[in-house]
Amino acid sequence: MREADMAGLIAAVMQGDLQEPVGDLIPIHEYGSVNEVFLVRGRDDEYVIRLQREESRTVAEFAKEAWCLAAAAKVGIPSPRVLSLGRNSGWCYMIQNKLPGINGSALSPGEQLLIWQRLGDYVRRMATIPVTGFGDKIMEGVPAAFNDRWERYLSYNLGMLTEEDPLILEGIFTIREHRQLKETLSELASASFSFGLTHGDLSPKNVMVDRQQVYLLDWGTAECHVSPHMELGLLMTSDRDRLDQQQWDAFATGLQISQDSFSAMIPTIGKLVLLKRLDKYRWATEHRIAGLDGFVNRLRSAWDMMAE
Repeated sequence: MREADMAGLIAAVMQGDLQEPVGDLIPIHEYGSVNEVFLVRGRDDEYVIRLQREESRTVAEFAKEAWCLAAAAKVGIPSPRVLSLGRNSGWCYMIQNKLPGINGSALSPGEQLLIWQRLGDYVRRMATIPVTGFGDKIMEGVPAAFNDRWERYLSYNLGMLTEEDPLILEGIFTIREHRQLKETLSELASASFSFGLTHGDLSPKNVMVDRQQVYLLDWGTAECHVSPHMELGLLMTSDRDRLDQQQWDAFATGLQISQDSFSAMIPTIGKLVLLKRLDKYRWATEHRIAGLDGFVNRLRSAWDMMAE
């Protein structure tokens, strides 16, 4: 969309939803890898509006984020307020209040220790949010209910591990590795888990810091999953944020987990990450997603990590 058309769309949304005229409109490029993000200066206040093409994102996904933000705030996780969401001219949008402070990615590693400590605390608080189901999509009209089941998710992925599996036919896994892969993931069927809300993208780039206050942003990847294992697994295998020992210690302090407890969880965490990457590979092949090699490489990386 042309800049002038985008400005017109935002002006219409702001006036229609908040009766707020648009003064200045400033793109926020560095924090908008998925959405178009703008700072909007109105008559008396400032806002952040996020937009994305309707064909690639539905209002239901923004509604999930809005529910997550409100639920997080109720358990003491500082969060932006969602003022409005909807669709207009083929775009989905969400309007939030502008938060004070600076983005966490602008801080030094030492300054980010506070962020990691708070994020650990936030993971602990997320576990107290009542949710049902599994997966990353919520049921329409029932925000706290996610629309998949752990049993289906695990059964589907185990059932795809047959002798005709493309993982074997295309040489991604040897027959022996493939057999071991199925045996490894089958162990999850007898495990007992707690399920809870998982943010899915904990990072300094997804927080705003104002003195000692750390606001958690961007719940687009949120899901109901094994908690806190999945959140820890995503951090351990992140391609972007490699936590050093001090940062891990700060995170563990906030989470209130001992080194012995964390060490005991690592084998299960590895299996859950492996299962998630296998499921992502299946999704990518089914939908003929470009860049399939990336999904294959991440799956192999998770397997190699388990084999070490």
